[in-house]
Amino acid sequence: MQDATDQLLDDVTLKQIAFKPGLMQAVAVTIVSQFLPDRIIWLDEVELPPGLEKKDMNCVSATWRRLCKLGILKRMEGAENYRRSAKKSRRGGTVFKYRVLNEKLAETFLKRNGWTRTRRGQPELQLE
Repeated sequence: MQDATDQLLDDVTLKQIAFKPGLMQAVAVTIVSQFLPDRIIWLDEVELPPGLEKKDMNCVSATWRRLCKLGILKRMEGAENYRRSAKKSRRGGTVFKYRVLNEKLAETFLKRNGWTRTRRGQPELQLE
């Protein structure tokens, strides 16, 4: 049963990549870029790309799944690595901690998708 479900989810993901490649790329880059400074993040602490519409939210879970299958991210196991979310939009649902599984792969993924590292919370300086 699990294999059929995995295959169905993979098929859906491939269709989303084919029909919404820019959106899937933006979501993936936004997610992975937030892991580099700290390496471990609770699922409900990840900020999604600005302007993501409600109709496109299904792309977020497909992107998470793909990033885990590619070996970039991994869900952490153990009782201390899940909790109830305090975020209003999650309605008290269970969230897990995720971590970077392969930092070099994550950095390569981001570089190939045009991302550059900036310091968190510090505005870029304008050169004159």
